Amino acid sequence: MHRRILVSTTVLGLGVVVTLWTIHTWTRTAPTETPLERTAPPIRSATSTGSDSPPPQVRVHERDDPGRSPLADPLGATDGTIAGDMRVLEDVLSNYRLALGANPWGANAEIVAQLSGSNRRAHAPLPADHHAIDSEGRLLDRWGTPFFFHALDARTMEVRSAGPDRELYTPDDVVHTPGADRRPD
Repeated sequence: MHRRILVSTTVLGLGVVVTLWTIHTWTRTAPTETPLERTAPPIRSATSTGSDSPPPQVRVHERDDPGRSPLADPLGATDGTIAGDMRVLEDVLSNYRLALGANPWGANAEIVAQLSGSNRRAHAPLPADHHAIDSEGRLLDRWGTPFFFHALDARTMEVRSAGPDRELYTPDDVVHTPGADRRPD
């Protein structure tokens, strides 16, 4: 009887030690308040509108990053092109997926809100005060028309610009599908 109590007490004590060690280890490796930067895997687009140059490396800017993310700065630049804008959006969406595991969802303004930090990690690869966001919170293309976002799945987002005629689904639309040929994780 005495031996059973001794064995039970020893097993219970070891369980407590292992639990405390696990909690201590977990809290030491949990995310901290310091900025986290990671490099995303290269991304290639199946419907690329750009050149054959290698894709840019994507960096994640966490909420505690003291500066705003520069990732979207070239979007809508006067010396840029719609193809360049699509590559910027590809980077922004890829960055978001890297941090949150899936595409943002909803209509343009909802997607913009999520890309601007209204998400569970307050991750903001698209600054909320970006010049391409209108007063209704929608992201506009370089002709002033809201981009059309269509999530094909959790990791693939088709982005459509209405083009110069400002009408969606006409021949001058520019369509880009970031992450279309990514391998599933």
